[in-house]
Amino acid sequence: MYFASAYAGKGWVTEAPPDVHARELWVPAIENSAAALRAELAGTPDAWLERKVEMIDSGAALSGWRILLMMLEHDIHHRSQIDTYAGINGWDVPQIFARTAEAIEGLQPAQRATLWHRRGRGLGSRGRRTRHAGTFVRRLIDRTGTGSCAEHRLRVLRLRESAGPRAAAPGGGSPMTSVRANRSRSRKPIDEYLLSEAQLEDMYYHMLLSRRLNERMIAMNRQGRAPFVIAGAGQEAAQVGAAMALQPGVDYLAPYYRDLGMNLVFGMSAREAMLNVLGKIDDPNGGGRQMPSHWGNSARHIITQSSVVATQFLHAAGVALAAKLRNDPIVVMATCGEGSTSRGDFHEALNFAAIHKLPVIFFIENNGYAISERTEKEMATQTVADRARGYGLRGMVVDGMDGIAVYQTVRPAVDQARRGGGPFLIEARCYRLWPHSSDDDDTRYRPRKELEEWAAKDPIKLFRERVETDGIFPREDLDAIEARIDEEVREAAAWAQQQPDPRPEDALGFVYKEL
Repeated sequence: MYFASAYAGKGWVTEAPPDVHARELWVPAIENSAAALRAELAGTPDAWLERKVEMIDSGAALSGWRILLMMLEHDIHHRSQIDTYAGINGWDVPQIFARTAEAIEGLQPAQRATLWHRRGRGLGSRGRRTRHAGTFVRRLIDRTGTGSCAEHRLRVLRLRESAGPRAAAPGGGSPMTSVRANRSRSRKPIDEYLLSEAQLEDMYYHMLLSRRLNERMIAMNRQGRAPFVIAGAGQEAAQVGAAMALQPGVDYLAPYYRDLGMNLVFGMSAREAMLNVLGKIDDPNGGGRQMPSHWGNSARHIITQSSVVATQFLHAAGVALAAKLRNDPIVVMATCGEGSTSRGDFHEALNFAAIHKLPVIFFIENNGYAISERTEKEMATQTVADRARGYGLRGMVVDGMDGIAVYQTVRPAVDQARRGGGPFLIEARCYRLWPHSSDDDDTRYRPRKELEEWAAKDPIKLFRERVETDGIFPREDLDAIEARIDEEVREAAAWAQQQPDPRPEDALGFVYKEL
């Protein structure tokens, strides 16, 4: 779930909700944003911004600008949601696209080049990126490729061509990748972080990639392209911070269904993630035979999971036992939500691992809810980590909204387990920002105020603010990473939809022995 909130009294829109049930919160914020935008842009000398104001004052009025904000500035990637809001508010989507194309078409060639190339003023709340003016056009192109809007897409493409080639980046690279390609990252750990610049960049990349993939998956679900989505929004810091404490390719991971971020750290690509959610035959996790988010990859040491929660803890203990018998210096990490810790498999695995001092990390992502039940209805203890004492384990609690703190907590435990120090139980206190799944309506059990308070602690936003404030990365570097991720996700989704589905004749494959 996303939120619209006011910033400095201006009513800036910070995010856009994917679900219609948030309309009563979202639509007024859109109105405030449009009014604030008009006031902010009035009188500016930039020709392209003046043209935006003119568009607002045209026949489309604020209704047209509302939906343009939603599509172009706030990453709603799915036409079904646009059509839903258009139906509610009486908006004519093709007409809005047509007006936009006409407004751009009316510019002089020099102004058109300015629109495409120049860096524009930032929109949104404090800490959000300053957007390229070209994003306005590029996102319009992305969102007008279907249905009755196709002709307007072609018009904008022609306008892009008339603007001429974009200026070359230093070193000959493209503007999107020049920062990452030309600036080397130090691999020397920073004292306060215990992570290097290169590791911090990887942490931001994987957290943001996980979020953007989940956003696109939800969009495809609403379009009817993906049957089911269960996301980890709000838990990216816990997942990425913990996974980066391991050694991918050496250590083993027994994840649970929300752990997209961990899989990305262990080598999963955006394309493979899209193959999984669409159930394509080339999905490396299960060949289109598993539910989405049932991870598994033997080459990457990711243990296959089932729909029955907590069973992966027993598998993790078994792999750790085999490693100990072989004197193999690996560590196994098993993860789950706090609701799964009420299952018998969880307790059996902890007991067995403690007795045999196995190199396994039991990592609990406590997101506050077991589907719709709050933590206090799941267990009598204050924390999951309190249960460690009953098995003779060491238990720790960490802020799961802080990826750096998670890494700093998990890494020493991993090092000790690798040296024969036995298992650990680590609880990351985080929050599930979205509904349990694409089929869940969390407004029935979760207060809006609680959701708003936790949304302000979004782990990705907090991470970016911290590394910017501390001077680790300039804003331009982080903008370049974000732009690269947006393009990577867009390409992966388009590519995956063209891949073949499983064949009906393969339904019994891997069930019976082949003769």
